[in-house]
Amino acid sequence: MDQLISLLEELLYRTITVYVVNYQGIKFSGVLVFVSKSSIRIVLRKTNYQASPRRPFINFNKKYLNSEATLYLGAIVEIPISKIDAVVHYTI
Repeated sequence: MDQLISLLEELLYRTITVYVVNYQGIKFSGVLVFVSKSSIRIVLRKTNYQASPRRPFINFNKKYLNSEATLYLGAIVEIPISKIDAVVHYTI
């Protein structure tokens, strides 16, 4: 876990994509703006996958809620470290 946190700290203020566990491959892409031992925060970049108004809202207490809410550019997502399945970033 400490290696993941160290990697995330190196990626601060860079664009990353985070896949979360147990949520059918849902991903969040944007700029990483905060890292702690318990969570990270990402300012989202709008993608078709994230912006679909019929997508279920994720509650990290393991519930899916149908919502009309849409994630737009500038929305902030806080993801618990324990829910991160993969982090994708680019070296260029």
